[in-house]
Amino acid sequence: MLKHIYSVMLIFFWAVVLVTAPTVSGQSTAGTGFIPVTPCRIADTRNAVGPNGGPMMSANSRRTFPVAGPACGIPAGARAFSLNITVVPGGPLGFLTAWPSGQPQPFVSTLNSFDGRIVANAAIIPSGAGGGIDVFVNNDAHVVIDINGYFDSQAGAFPFFALPPCRAADTREGPLGSPALVASATRSFNIPASPCGVPASAQAYSLNATVVPLEPLAFLTLWPSSQSQPAVSTLNSDGRVVANAAITPAGTSGGTSAFATGATHLIMDVNGYFGSSGSTPALSFFPLTPCRIADTRGAQSPFGGPFLNAGSIRSFVLPQSSCGVPLQVGAYALNITAVPRGLLQYVTIWPGDRPQPLVSTLNSFEGTVVANAAIVPAGPDGSIKVFASDATDLIIDINGYFAVQAPQQPQPNFSLSVDPLSRVITAGGTTAYSVTVQSRDGFSGTVDLTLLNRMNGLASADFIPPSVFVSSNGTATSALRLTAKPDGPFGGGTMTVRAASQQLVHDQNISATIVQPAAPGYTISVNPLSRTIAAGATTTYQVTVASQNDFSGQVALGLANVPNTVLSTFNTDLFTLPANGSVTSTLSLTAQPNSPSATSTITVNAVSLGFPARSQNITLTVTPPQGPQTAQVSIQQFQFSPTPVTVAAGGQVRWTNLDGTQHTVVADGGQFSSGVLGNGQTFSTMPAAPGTYNYHCSIHPSMTGTVIVQ
Repeated sequence: MLKHIYSVMLIFFWAVVLVTAPTVSGQSTAGTGFIPVTPCRIADTRNAVGPNGGPMMSANSRRTFPVAGPACGIPAGARAFSLNITVVPGGPLGFLTAWPSGQPQPFVSTLNSFDGRIVANAAIIPSGAGGGIDVFVNNDAHVVIDINGYFDSQAGAFPFFALPPCRAADTREGPLGSPALVASATRSFNIPASPCGVPASAQAYSLNATVVPLEPLAFLTLWPSSQSQPAVSTLNSDGRVVANAAITPAGTSGGTSAFATGATHLIMDVNGYFGSSGSTPALSFFPLTPCRIADTRGAQSPFGGPFLNAGSIRSFVLPQSSCGVPLQVGAYALNITAVPRGLLQYVTIWPGDRPQPLVSTLNSFEGTVVANAAIVPAGPDGSIKVFASDATDLIIDINGYFAVQAPQQPQPNFSLSVDPLSRVITAGGTTAYSVTVQSRDGFSGTVDLTLLNRMNGLASADFIPPSVFVSSNGTATSALRLTAKPDGPFGGGTMTVRAASQQLVHDQNISATIVQPAAPGYTISVNPLSRTIAAGATTTYQVTVASQNDFSGQVALGLANVPNTVLSTFNTDLFTLPANGSVTSTLSLTAQPNSPSATSTITVNAVSLGFPARSQNITLTVTPPQGPQTAQVSIQQFQFSPTPVTVAAGGQVRWTNLDGTQHTVVADGGQFSSGVLGNGQTFSTMPAAPGTYNYHCSIHPSMTGTVIVQ
């Protein structure tokens, strides 16, 4: 569990995010099995600075975290790690990406936190150079990494046995059901005793856990019932329904313990297990380079639009996608993202040849974008089915698969990527996107590039070059250059970059926003925006006028809504503002002795002929006049502060030397003189009559000040 409890909802998703490691001569390409470990914290950047500690990761930074090693008992030969990665963002976080260290950063994301909430996602990541992983964040964030197992081809690693999705426990009803979990209590669930066909010999379960809290829930933890409760959490909720997939090792007699900090119902669906034997084929895990199988936000196609209507079912045959998914696959490691069009009660995914099960893959009762991972068994033709209770777009990414043996090689193909995915263009201006086509599985040939759904505000859209030749296992790039019309229309839009070679077609959506050129102008700001003075006193504001977009010219300052009993002056009220520069003027306001006690709103105006005026409201609060008083003036860093200082008739002024250098306080007209003041020494005087008294330091004549007696 995280060491801190936050009032925002913490959502933990289990996702398989993989990048295929490069083939090395002599390296085994056999499938891998799972070896569970006691959950252990690999890294926490909130801790003291160190290889697996602080500092916080800064925006657009990349960092390597060692995973293999004695700290958590992970061997150097591990092929992949089963991790839970949590971000504690410093603000909105566009995305975090994790991948094997020593490899180029892939075009995938492991998790997102657009609203800045704490978010976690489980991830199976192949081991990189030195047994580490690399992490990138596009905004400031703390990163926490936990490990609960690893994949390896060594003896003793457990294969995966796929099962039809099945509800193993539901505290709202059923044999492994009521009552609800009690706050701060532990309860054990015997998964093999459920009707889902999980044998007692299972070593770990592939679950989807859902909580329906009865009160705010700081966290829920699942762990083997034969072990002590680990310092990790499976999911968190502030009272909302939250789902999270998890690989949970089996405990004594197959038990899984659950602990909840708050009262909640718990639902556990199972879709398979890791063990030594089973009634279904034993499947090894094979990673794939992350690839987008389907995105219903795109153009209408078998793997594109339209979106899923409420209550609809749609089938996707994954081997027919462009991701190089082979035949003879037993199950897929997928990441499912829902982009709802409103309330979304649930989404369910299951093998294409079976009836819809009574399970859910994810929920979004608030209508927000939600992602969750799932190990989904494949139908005989490689298909899966998706049901949506309410209208939603759906994104399906694949990261790996489970198979009896290394399946037949996929057909040659290529991938398409565009960087960046969004641009802002000034009307009449030009921008460019980088388009990359990469060979997969030995593809070689010419790829033609076209732009679909071109925006009306574009004067031209050209690929340079419009066709690229991609060599086997190589890459080729083109530049998409967009020029906006000078007179609009303005606004944003979505377009589709299409790459085609004979029967192979790949699409990538991009966006552009056309904006009007910014006109020259200027801004006005006042500091502070509010002052309080006694009747008979004076105060000042700093008024700054700054040029925008190359503006230059004369600017006049003025005031509106000044009370009759308040006197005002600018030390400069007419000046020439330089292009992209700024000018600051001091505004002095004096409340006459007869000023009533009140708060007034005064408008400071900046005017330049031919340009819109700029205004800033300030407030002045006048309080009753004060009796005799003592005004304090500091002598520090070769300055008198504050200056001018105002006192009522009969008041006193006291100077204190805070410098290590000797100073004096001498009136220009000879009315007072302090003599030499050392550090910490003071001098006080009471000017005899109202008026303005200028003074200086006789040792340092550049030091001057003013006393105003009213």
